[in-house]
Amino acid sequence: MGVGMRLTKEYGTQLLTGILNLMKKEGIIECDENYLVREPFTSEIGEVHYLNAAKSGLFVPSLEHCAVIKKDEKIGEIVNPLTGAVLSEIMSPSDGILFTLREYPVVYEGSLLARIFGEK
Repeated sequence: MGVGMRLTKEYGTQLLTGILNLMKKEGIIECDENYLVREPFTSEIGEVHYLNAAKSGLFVPSLEHCAVIKKDEKIGEIVNPLTGAVLSEIMSPSDGILFTLREYPVVYEGSLLARIFGEK
């Protein structure tokens, strides 16, 4: 689903559908119903960029999950929870799709904040 630390009804349904499809394929259950399977997003072109926290604090995103972004566009900030001072700005290293975005705000140095599928 691409957003860490969050469970949604949609994600639960996706997991259940996957389990039922696997059980049907392996002959564990028999049923006539075909469960909808989404086509995965794959590409042999491009690169995944991992963005990790340079500082500890609270991560405040500036964009939405699955946003199409440009190089050097601001993804969010890490702020001091007591003063609100900006400790670090997180900028996109390339054009691409923001396919992972941290939902849980508390971050420590090195925590994964986002992943971008973009150009090499």
